[in-house]
Amino acid sequence: MQIKDLAFTSLQLLRAAIFDRELFSLEIYGHIIGMFELNNLDLVVASPVEDYFLYIDDRPSSEKEEAEKVTRPILDALRDEYAVICEGSAFFPLQSCMNHSCRPNAKAFKRDEDRDGRATIIAQIPIRCGDEVTISYIDEDLTFEERQAALADYGFICRCSKCQEEET
Repeated sequence: MQIKDLAFTSLQLLRAAIFDRELFSLEIYGHIIGMFELNNLDLVVASPVEDYFLYIDDRPSSEKEEAEKVTRPILDALRDEYAVICEGSAFFPLQSCMNHSCRPNAKAFKRDEDRDGRATIIAQIPIRCGDEVTISYIDEDLTFEERQAALADYGFICRCSKCQEEET
């Protein structure tokens, strides 16, 4: 489903719950979704089901046998799909306040070991005291035109050093 179709469906559901003609115009709602999309962080989380089965495998034999009476039918039903990763996006306050650069000095991501709902910001290059910490909102390997188009979806025109160099 395209993002516009998804936004329209979501907007219809919100309109049914809370009706305010001005607040729920497609234009205003599109801006709200755009702001969220600009500030959220894609994340991939290992299957919690797989973690549970690994935990059971590490139990003493008697506990493992007892647990497998319950878990074996579930595992059989899931087959290989028990290990399917979970993909989504999240809004992290610190990361969402960071500005964009197509030549960022930091990267925001969620590590596999971060199971407490936190994201991590890692410096990509040495950052001097007083320098702004920036991340990339998009794939910085795209061409200048592609990067500008991707950021324009959110009402954003990038004027970072990389874009200034490539614009001329």
